[in-house]
Amino acid sequence: MSNPMPSELSVAQSSGDTSPERRPVLKGLGSAYGFVLTNALSFNITLGAPVILFAKALGASPGMLGVIGALTPLLTILQIPAAKYISRFGYRQFMLLGWSVRTIFIFLIALLPLLESLSANVRLGFLFVFLFFFNTLRGISSGAWLPWITEVVPEADRSRYLTTDGILLHLGGFCALLLSGLFLGGDGVAWKFSGVFLFSALAGAASLAFIRRIPEAPASEVSRLSGKMVPWRAIIFYPPFFKLVVFNLLFTMLAGSFGVFAVTWLRGNAAMPEGTILMLLSTSFLGAILSYPLVRRQLDRVGCRRVLRFALFVMTTIMIGWASCASGLVVATPWIVATLYIFWGVASAFFNLANARLMMSTMPEMGRTHFYAFFSTIVSLGFGLSPIFFGFVLDLLSDWAVRVGAMLIDGYVAFFMSLIFLGFVTASVVFCLEEKTDLELKTTSKKRIFELDGALRRLGRLLHR
Repeated sequence: MSNPMPSELSVAQSSGDTSPERRPVLKGLGSAYGFVLTNALSFNITLGAPVILFAKALGASPGMLGVIGALTPLLTILQIPAAKYISRFGYRQFMLLGWSVRTIFIFLIALLPLLESLSANVRLGFLFVFLFFFNTLRGISSGAWLPWITEVVPEADRSRYLTTDGILLHLGGFCALLLSGLFLGGDGVAWKFSGVFLFSALAGAASLAFIRRIPEAPASEVSRLSGKMVPWRAIIFYPPFFKLVVFNLLFTMLAGSFGVFAVTWLRGNAAMPEGTILMLLSTSFLGAILSYPLVRRQLDRVGCRRVLRFALFVMTTIMIGWASCASGLVVATPWIVATLYIFWGVASAFFNLANARLMMSTMPEMGRTHFYAFFSTIVSLGFGLSPIFFGFVLDLLSDWAVRVGAMLIDGYVAFFMSLIFLGFVTASVVFCLEEKTDLELKTTSKKRIFELDGALRRLGRLLHR
């Protein structure tokens, strides 16, 4: 996540010169990239598989795990009431305040595994409370990030920026899970979980230093006034934006629950140790890192929609692999699981970069902060409701299993089959999305039709004289 200030951001300027050679050139985004990396080292532990595995070790049911996994996206709804205060405080100050207080709760989570005098249920309750307040602060303050980046990075440079941002984000996730897996080893014990969460807290504290050094970017006049000038109805039903929201909501049903319940299936049904699971999961980040340079070239060559369709095709194929493992048709060896996670990382890199670029080009300047807040909130609700829904379904199907030949069909098989269906549905919606080139062509066509109609009217009046 990132920002500009005169000392770290150099912009090539000339009066009225907007040629490609003279367009703004960003320099000094090292602090922003440093924040992305350290923040990824932190949140991939506190909000990722390690905290899910710790909750499961405390006896959390699939339904409870779904609720824990849903806290982060559900509380993103707080971006909407917070959006109008961002320009008042400034992007940097707004984020710094929220990120500072939320780091305190990571230190509190790091203490929980050591409090063995408390029952598992009590510690699970404290874990939920700490995660709730952590995600509340995250939901409020994170609304400043994307508008901040959009103000800083010119559209022509966004593919390059998003590529570097994505690589660092996934590098942080890879290192966080790999180190956590190596540290936990076979079966995680209390003090080892505490050490993993302490590392997350220290990385979160380090990210604060980078936020302070990221240059501030004053919101444009249009952006500052947008809270009063753009009604929510106009935002929601802006056609390209509405289609993008619907598409992303469908995708959240696929991806929102996969991360939680693939991990719980590996720990419960496949009986893999926590450390092994985290190391296998880290390979998904490695797959994403290796893919980002290729994604950028493909985006520039074929556009966002084709890249999105490819990513969804790969994700759907991966879900077929998971369903095969869950049904017993394929043995879930570490090599098989690592392969599935690597290709999930590849597909995620293609999807995330294409989706981010399409989103940034869709958001108009007027109301940009509120567009981002609404988009993040609605999509996050999908990410939050998905694990809750599937978690309680898995609770209901916990004792259900049917054997068909060599296949064992249970709740987890039904879960992965549902994700296969959602993958096909989501891929079909890609055809409805509008890229900026489409919008420009439509505007040009309407302009030409208007000019042609005016010319014909003038010719008609001339002939009737």
